[in-house]
Amino acid sequence: MESKNKKSSPKDESRALRKKVKRVKESRSSIKAKNREKGKTIKNYQDRQNELKKNRDGWKTKCKEQEKECTELDKKYKYVSELFEMKEEQLKEILKEFEELKKKYPPKPRL
Repeated sequence: MESKNKKSSPKDESRALRKKVKRVKESRSSIKAKNREKGKTIKNYQDRQNELKKNRDGWKTKCKEQEKECTELDKKYKYVSELFEMKEEQLKEILKEFEELKKKYPPKPRL
């Protein structure tokens, strides 16, 4: 009788194998589910990273455009300032000539 107890019957062996197979399948499915979740989070991070890159590139192009506009406006204002200074000096010279002419030819008194 002891020999019967020590030897497992084919039914017991098949039962034990079915249990092991079931545990392995469950383990496999849980690993698959975890990996699926990890894949989703990685995909979300990649999408976010791509979105941030697009935004960064957009800001860079806008910044370059604004810098270009700024330099153009700077050149324009410098030109206008130089022109204004030139006209101001011309006006001073004309006023100076006018004062000299005034001294040279005093105005006649009006009656």
